[in-house]
Amino acid sequence: MSQAVGNPATAEVPAPKNQANCCGLMQKVLVSSNWSVIELSRRGDSLTAFLKNILNQNWQVVRVQDETVAESTTKTLIYALCTDYGRPLDEGFDRILSLSHCCAKSVVHPARVPHLCYCLTPMRYAWDQFEAYFGAERIGRWSSAAMRPVMARLARWDRDTAGRADRYVAISHYVAGRIGRYYNRQATVVYPPVDTDFFHPDATTPERFALIVSALVPYKRVDVAIAACARAGVPLTIVGDGPERAALERDAPASTRFLGRVSDDEIRALYRRAAVALLPGEEDFGIVPLEAQACGRPVVALGRGGAVETVKHGETGLLVDELSAEAFADAIVDAVDRRFDASAIRRHAEQFGRSRFGDEIAALVAEPASW
Repeated sequence: MSQAVGNPATAEVPAPKNQANCCGLMQKVLVSSNWSVIELSRRGDSLTAFLKNILNQNWQVVRVQDETVAESTTKTLIYALCTDYGRPLDEGFDRILSLSHCCAKSVVHPARVPHLCYCLTPMRYAWDQFEAYFGAERIGRWSSAAMRPVMARLARWDRDTAGRADRYVAISHYVAGRIGRYYNRQATVVYPPVDTDFFHPDATTPERFALIVSALVPYKRVDVAIAACARAGVPLTIVGDGPERAALERDAPASTRFLGRVSDDEIRALYRRAAVALLPGEEDFGIVPLEAQACGRPVVALGRGGAVETVKHGETGLLVDELSAEAFADAIVDAVDRRFDASAIRRHAEQFGRSRFGDEIAALVAEPASW
């Protein structure tokens, strides 16, 4: 399923099991005698553990910066600007594999050591989604004006340091397009792993409610899903937490339930019980739709970004062309009333399983000469 792509017209690192959150970021360097992994990721530890297993290496964790960044996005971005990525890594390893959604791709390394970057996405907030994070309606006119030159500087730094990785691997064709636009680099696509062994169907009969599993942040557009479900007359259950929760709860009707953070077992049970899972935001890949499909449940998603690569319209769910409550409400009613083939949905999700990811990543890292 990996493919080399150039710069196509457009488009959580996902852990093996999804748990929506908005937690802090820890910058780490993981080093063995042969391999080094640099990461800056909200849920990178789980994926790193998985990479350890598939690459069959012994690993040791060495911290470069012993600092945890608070939940504040602003603090995170300032931290990224101030972090000393200009200091070269010590030698003693022969390859680098970085997991990057912000700064990890930019580490300075010895010229003889090839660096493969598994890129989650170029920074949304610094490039094309400034308004969603720092627009005047979000943080106020003066704060937004103050953040604009900071983000412009961050984008320039991001572009100028893109050459420090010898090869890019993207999590979707959508992200490969962003890498092409902002870094002027080609990227191979390797879809992230979905734990289809854990997320699987059972005999549960679906109930008439919709489900969202998501961090409650602006670009996820959970507000659209709430309005759409109210319009469709379909109850909505929301799993996840984040800075938008209070505002969303304040405006939501009584038919909307907020569960906050729950266990993986509870998430799986909810996937199985729900009539449909929703993805109203534009995602770089989107692990939730595939987890739901692995449980045999259809998905209603915005027809942009990674969802067009993971949801087969009319077969495993419905793609909505317009980001509006009206359009989503129509699709939700259609999906709830339609008879989807749960077995076909499951088979589609199995293509994104862990073994496929392991094979593709292992093949890439085994051939550094091709980087």
